[in-house]
Order: sequence, then C-alpha cells, then structure tokens
Amino acid sequence: MPQGKFLKYVLLAIAGSIIIVSICISRHATPVPGEYHYSSFLRYSLNPATIIFFIVGLVIGYYWQLNPWLTGCSLYFIFPITAIVEALVYEGTHNLIPFELAIYYAYSLPAIVAVFIGRYVARLIKQQRKTTDDEVVD
Repeated sequence: MPQGKFLKYVLLAIAGSIIIVSICISRHATPVPGEYHYSSFLRYSLNPATIIFFIVGLVIGYYWQLNPWLTGCSLYFIFPITAIVEALVYEGTHNLIPFELAIYYAYSLPAIVAVFIGRYVARLIKQQRKTTDDEVVD
C-alpha cells in the first residue's frame, strides 16, 4: 500500500474517533461505572455516527477512490481498540472478542456501501465527461 493511502486511512481512523467522541459529548452521554466503561459510552453515538459516516463514505469514495472495506473499518476503528483495551484492563470482560469484532464490522457496512456508491458515481461522471469530450472533438 502506498504511503499516501496509508496516511489517508490513519486520518480516517482519527477523524472517525473524533466524530464518535464528539457525538457522545454533545449528547451528554455519561459513562457507566464498571467494566464496560468506555464501550458503553461510545455506543451512544451509533445512530448519528452511522448517518455521518455514510455521508463521509460517499465523499471519500467520490474523491479519494479508497478501498471501501478499509475505509469503513478505519472509520469505526475506535470500537475494536476500545474492546481490546478494556479486555486488557478488566480481566474477564470482552471474552468473546471475535464476535464483538464481527459486530463492529457490521456497524461499518453502511459506510462501506457509501464508498462503493461514491466510487460508482465518480466513474459514471468520468465516463460521461469522456463521452462528451469525444463528441466535441468529432
């Protein structure tokens, strides 16, 4: 993977984390005490984040033409990281990490679909411009 693309995925992971945390803070979410302190706090943002990430996915797919699967997973990267950190800090929690990762992957499906749509629209517009340019030349 070229270094520029890798940096874009890192940027998406950071932006996704900032969006999710800012949604939680703006909704005045309060973390529950105990073992699932951070993951329960972050779940307050799922519905608004899904809508925002769908829009971000459209834009990313249209302009950056990134891999849809990696883009969707990058946007929701904070969830698996939180689960792993909580599993390390609180022994006995998150004992079904593979299933949790599958659920977090399912969270990213709308963003993945949006990136596919954005790439498809960009391809259609590019083909239309090429066809228009060819007609002008003739």
